[in-house]
Amino acid sequence: MDADQVEVNIPSLLRSCSVKLIFNLILSLGEEDGVLRRRARSALMTVQSILASASTDAKQGVSTIVQRSVDNLKDVSKGQSPRSGGNVHQQKQVLSSELADFLSQHILGVLAYVNELLRDSENSSSSNKMADVVAYHQQQRRRMVLRAIGELAVLLGPRLLPFAPNIVASLTPPLDGPLASVALHAWEILAENLAHAMLSAEQLNLLIVPLLTTFAACGETIRQGAASVINRVVKLHERAVAQNFMRICPIPDDPLLADSYGAMYRLKIAQSLVDRTVNLTRLLKTKDATVVMCAANELYSLIRRHGNAFGKWKLKLSPGLSASLLIHESESATRSSDS
Repeated sequence: MDADQVEVNIPSLLRSCSVKLIFNLILSLGEEDGVLRRRARSALMTVQSILASASTDAKQGVSTIVQRSVDNLKDVSKGQSPRSGGNVHQQKQVLSSELADFLSQHILGVLAYVNELLRDSENSSSSNKMADVVAYHQQQRRRMVLRAIGELAVLLGPRLLPFAPNIVASLTPPLDGPLASVALHAWEILAENLAHAMLSAEQLNLLIVPLLTTFAACGETIRQGAASVINRVVKLHERAVAQNFMRICPIPDDPLLADSYGAMYRLKIAQSLVDRTVNLTRLLKTKDATVVMCAANELYSLIRRHGNAFGKWKLKLSPGLSASLLIHESESATRSSDS
């Protein structure tokens, strides 16, 4: 190589140029128009195909990469998937697996970008008092971002589970806002696409506890939406719930949560009163305020229903537990007087 020539690593160059494109294509997965969503998905497959083959094609020169890109883009313009060998069914399976692998390599960066978009839109619309038309477009963009997260969960497929905490972290703040229903829909898609996995107690609480927090704090419409998703989560993961119910946040006895509460109650009723009390007391030691309050409420109900048994045990409540039960009793009395 001459002294004035510079060696270019084609695969690295393509990757560095594609980052912004990948972000924008993933956001386009949240478009309302189904045709635009399909085009974004096909374009993502094209980018993945080009990058995957770049290392091999680099030896044959830029012209090979360009020709492959042109071929793939022709397929996209026709609404087809990028070219690959094999029959159509096998091709779709291979492409889905390859795309899931590809997205899993970029998911953390994508979510960081998504979180920034959500924060920017929220901050600018609330502090700068922009014109209505600007605020409307920002709200629509946030809506698209949340829908894109749901689509991303679908595309990740079996690669989804390790990134579930990151996705939940992105979906949780919008639960307390005007786009809560969109976030709840994405949450349900996340739970559905985790149905193949046997979730641990920690992973189940990850899906359930933020929804219970929303259920307790929001108005009736959002309460109904949150309850619907909670019931769906418990139903989808009933085997995991049955295996881990002693360590899962208790579901409140509320008509909107009848399905999930009933499923949990049928599991707990088989336990002795002592075991149920011990499990609830254990949950009171967690750091999450929602888990503590739900456990305190259930323990309070147990004491009211089985007061004689608790008296025979000469149960000595800890100061923290006593305080929780007193707070619950005070709130119950307030609600009764209001009604």
